[in-house]
Amino acid sequence: LYFRDLDENGDFLPLKHNNSNAKYWAEIYDGKNGFIVHGHQPFKEVKRYKYSLAIDTGCVFGNKLSAVFIKDSAKPWEYEVFSVPAKKEYATYFRELK
Repeated sequence: LYFRDLDENGDFLPLKHNNSNAKYWAEIYDGKNGFIVHGHQPFKEVKRYKYSLAIDTGCVFGNKLSAVFIKDSAKPWEYEVFSVPAKKEYATYFRELK
């Protein structure tokens, strides 16, 4: 199972849940475990959150490949994002990128 969303109590929900009140974990993450750069949830653009950065921009699905450069590990919230277009669509996605 994959867990990405949290319910109203902060408990993780399975990937194909139907809880309309669910929040993507990064939207409510409090930073207690440091700044997190993450993927495995493709978005159309890099998503910036207060304590994390989602850099999966769906390259395999024909969108683009994104990376982050953090110059100083003591200040991970100061970063540069780089993206390049995908050369082609390598796989189809089961839903539209957000």
